[in-house]
Amino acid sequence: MNVFVYETESVSFENGGVEVIVIIAPNRDAADQILLNDPDCWVSDIDHLKKCYKVEEKTLVNGSLLLRANMEERLDKHRYA
Repeated sequence: MNVFVYETESVSFENGGVEVIVIIAPNRDAADQILLNDPDCWVSDIDHLKKCYKVEEKTLVNGSLLLRANMEERLDKHRYA
């Protein structure tokens, strides 16, 4: 199985946020269909998906780093002790 990391550009949303979606699938076509079939998917079709998302493919390997993301802002007011 492979891991597909979909990421939008910051211009995709009014607040400058970035959407990141991680899908486990055998290939890119299957991953695209999983995303398009998701009820929260905001893109209209495969062409729209390819214009809006940058996609990185990784092989799923036990013990490997899957995703690292830097967030500009937290949604909650969390403070570290």
